[in-house]
Amino acid sequence: MLSCRMLVSMICVGSNVVCVYIYIYLLCVGCCHRHSPLLLSRRHVACRLPRPNSGMRVESYGTGTQVRLPGKSSMEPRIFKFGTPYSEMYASMSATPEDEAFFVHNGVLQLCKRGSSVKLAPQRWQDTPSKAIQTHDVVIAFEERIYDAVVEDLQTREPTEDFKAIHVICLDTKV
Repeated sequence: MLSCRMLVSMICVGSNVVCVYIYIYLLCVGCCHRHSPLLLSRRHVACRLPRPNSGMRVESYGTGTQVRLPGKSSMEPRIFKFGTPYSEMYASMSATPEDEAFFVHNGVLQLCKRGSSVKLAPQRWQDTPSKAIQTHDVVIAFEERIYDAVVEDLQTREPTEDFKAIHVICLDTKV
């Protein structure tokens, strides 16, 4: 636990994020549509970050309006509403043998299997109740626009009596 606190401390000191307390109990990972190409290639980092005995809980959220998964072309992504169970997404993308072969090849069906082993369906950050948001200690965004969306959402929420600091970190990555 100490090494995690030191890592976050160094990230916060080197950025423009103002930090008061650095205690990590719940780590949150955000991406635009919940499944970006980076997360596909990194084997869903949100579920891989903590070791089972680390004492950390990781949740992942999207900040887009819909879940967009790679389709047969960049102009035809597979689009689902947030809250659509992974099992329904899987069934939709394996409806025909050729669809199944395509989505196995590009890794999307495996992504749905991994996602369903962690939770029922993708969640949208902006739709999450404030009470649940307040349980997060650190939010890591993998793109600047996601960071901006999370910060904007946090600024529009009404603070409560038990409000505490949430550390939002942007690790802008390029694929």
